[in-house]
Amino acid sequence: MSVCIAAIAVDGSVFAVSDRMLSNTDATYEPKISKKVFQLSESCFAMNAGHDGIQAEIMGMMQSINYATLEINKDCWQFSVKGLVDLYMECYNRAKRKRISDSIFAPYDLDQASFLSRQKEFSEVFIRDLSDQVARFQMPETATIIAGVDKSTGGIQPHIYSI
Repeated sequence: MSVCIAAIAVDGSVFAVSDRMLSNTDATYEPKISKKVFQLSESCFAMNAGHDGIQAEIMGMMQSINYATLEINKDCWQFSVKGLVDLYMECYNRAKRKRISDSIFAPYDLDQASFLSRQKEFSEVFIRDLSDQVARFQMPETATIIAGVDKSTGGIQPHIYSI
């Protein structure tokens, strides 16, 4: 079980703590480098729990998008915390769509777009079966706290989001 805690102090700063333990099916261990805390911007971070492979994939996507944004606009290092929460959800959903495509559609040489465009070619039972599999698809369990300070409400304000 992971422990990640964030709180807003009286002075408006954000305080956070996280354990460093990672678990798998065989053991719990403390790695030399924590994979639970990720710096998202100059004043925002994420703390992750749950499936570390998916969390690493999402954080990698987020950091790539952030760095690409910085390449275009060098003055953009101050992202809003809510904007980073939205980006996390976009990356999470992208990872989920890829897993759905790989596990449900790919065995039939389909993807989501071809499944939708070719439905007239398929039997109702096939359509219902694949649609049910998509609806029931479960991602491994994850939890994330994204916290930091930004100027999205005028002055510098702290924000904590739990996903």
